[in-house]
Amino acid sequence: MNKIITVSIRVLLAVAFIGSAALKLFPVEPFELSFIDLGIAGWSSAPIIARVIIGAEFFLGVLLLMGIAFKKFTIPAAFFLLIVFTAHLLIQLIKEGNEGDCGCFGIYLPMTPLQSIIKNVVMMLLLFLLWKISNRNSFRYQNAIAVSLGLLSFSLPFILNPVEFLYQKHLQPESVNYELPKDLILEKNKFGPPPVDLFTGKRVISFMTLSCPHCRQAALKIHVINKRHPEIPFFIYLNGKDELLDDFFAATKTQDIPHMKLNAEPFSKLTGGSWPQIWWVDNGVVVKKSVYYTLKEDDLLQWVNLP
Repeated sequence: MNKIITVSIRVLLAVAFIGSAALKLFPVEPFELSFIDLGIAGWSSAPIIARVIIGAEFFLGVLLLMGIAFKKFTIPAAFFLLIVFTAHLLIQLIKEGNEGDCGCFGIYLPMTPLQSIIKNVVMMLLLFLLWKISNRNSFRYQNAIAVSLGLLSFSLPFILNPVEFLYQKHLQPESVNYELPKDLILEKNKFGPPPVDLFTGKRVISFMTLSCPHCRQAALKIHVINKRHPEIPFFIYLNGKDELLDDFFAATKTQDIPHMKLNAEPFSKLTGGSWPQIWWVDNGVVVKKSVYYTLKEDDLLQWVNLP
């Protein structure tokens, strides 16, 4: 009975760690942005930190599954990682409240920070129980196997999803230096004119569909930049079913950024059927276009002449 309980807990915890790592890796961008949003990391360090943590989760999950270096390393390391995660969630809970998705299982299994803290506490209790009742002995070459698994686990996130990999194929041709089409913006949008003047001064105008996962990642990045620099003049055009609007805002936190709906005909003509698109507009002239990875906070600040 003791062995059945031990194996059951090992497998359950291993599945939780490995599943968490796998679900966070595709897409990895929301996990990266959570560190920037909370001020824990910068734009260049967040992608590295995110992939290292994913590698650590996968590594510990495999060690738990195989029962390697159990009491000496695996259980203490897993316990420590859960403490780090819980501290991160507590910061998020204090700063942001118990709203939105903590990102613990990527975009596929939404959990609030409080729900995830409870989940982590349960996992720590199971780890403690496992440490108390397990009598698993070490076996030959386990250290060499552990080192090999570690190298593989920490390399995989960078191999399977290299930094900037996801968005390279979404880069748009630099068709710029043309006037923002007033007829599509002002006349053919059945939702009326925009609530702000898009033709005077500088504006960063985004075109996103409510159901597009890449749009949600780009919108979440815009939220992070806007939170750090609310003076940057963002505006978002949205296309899609109204029933998706609340879910879009819950995932991206962009409800406070100036936005409005744009119906299908002008939206399709403006974007050419490819989105998300982010246009840099200077006095009604489109001077630059960006996608997720080419939208840089420092470039925006320099463009709008902010320190």
